[in-house]
Amino acid sequence: MKALIWLLLSLMFGFPTATDYNAPLSDIPLPSPSAASSAEPSGQAATPSPTSSVTPSPTPSETPTGASSGGSWAGGGGSGSSPAATPTSTPDATSDPTPDATPDVSPEPTPDATPDAAPEPTPSPSGTPPVASPSTPVPGILKEEVVSSSPDVRKLSFKSNALGKDKRFNIYLPPGYSSGSDAYPVLYMLHGTGGSENQWLPELGLDAAADKLISENRIQPLIIVSPQIDFSYGINTEEKGPYGDYLTKDLVSFVDGHFRTLASRENRYIGGLSMGGFAALNNAFQNPDLFSKVGGHSPALWMDDWADTGDLRDWLYPDEETRKARDPLVLAETLNFEGLSVFLDSGKDDGYRFYEGSELLYNKLQEKGTEVEYHLWDGEHTKEYWSSHTEDYLIFFAGN
Repeated sequence: MKALIWLLLSLMFGFPTATDYNAPLSDIPLPSPSAASSAEPSGQAATPSPTSSVTPSPTPSETPTGASSGGSWAGGGGSGSSPAATPTSTPDATSDPTPDATPDVSPEPTPDATPDAAPEPTPSPSGTPPVASPSTPVPGILKEEVVSSSPDVRKLSFKSNALGKDKRFNIYLPPGYSSGSDAYPVLYMLHGTGGSENQWLPELGLDAAADKLISENRIQPLIIVSPQIDFSYGINTEEKGPYGDYLTKDLVSFVDGHFRTLASRENRYIGGLSMGGFAALNNAFQNPDLFSKVGGHSPALWMDDWADTGDLRDWLYPDEETRKARDPLVLAETLNFEGLSVFLDSGKDDGYRFYEGSELLYNKLQEKGTEVEYHLWDGEHTKEYWSSHTEDYLIFFAGN
């Protein structure tokens, strides 16, 4: 037992191993605190005592778990000490804190059911409502009355911003317009000197001819507008006012805004007789983006004979420069209206000899490469002549 105690003390404090293991405990010199602290620093080998008969204890190969931070264990055998193994104090790893229990995730609130979207109203084909019946006021229409129920012809009044006054026009609506939803091409037909919005509709029977040709499937159904243009030649002049703007801006916009029209160049046409023929040619040549077809029926294409015309020449062609800007015979040479189709006709016995101007214009347009046709028919400059050719005109504009 004594020997075992001695061995333990020698291992713990590093003093020489006693040779007499049977010596009493009182004879064993206990180490002082300074002796314990004088042990070799770690890393330096102590010379073993030659008298030691005890096999040194092997140096632990691993740092004992639980060694104090910074402390060292000195182990030895015999009279010397073995190299001190400085245990690396492995600090207790700081474990990640146990996270709080994942809070209950509040479920996303169920959104309110998407309200049923109100269906968008189905627009009419032209994006505008059909005209109301004569008994129902429509914004912008100052007055409306029925001229004829069959064919369907109505007379309307509206405010022209260009002229600053109320203007009238007659309008023909094709069969089925009031009960249907289709949109239609539009033909603007202009009256001659001394005429009015009534000349084409209904006096010359253009409305009856349209009903007939539609029923025979010879033309496409269309809307026909016959406006009041007074004695203006349908152009902008200082003397008469901006009738060109009234036609091409106010009237076209109003009709497209109040009736189911195919509001495009391809589906918009213009024609006229005598003074109205001049106006149609002038406005079509100067607005090729607005009209795709134009008809000059006995058009007032003045050459050099101004007899019995009063002051017409003074305000229509006051000088040569103005004439170049207005005369369809000159515009045919100076303007580009590619894609425009032109129809010209005149009576062989026209008292104003407008067949001369028509033929000259026809030749100019042919040289230009414009799609044009010219007809010299029997007849004079009279309503009988134009009424006998209403079907010819309609087939040109809307023929199938």
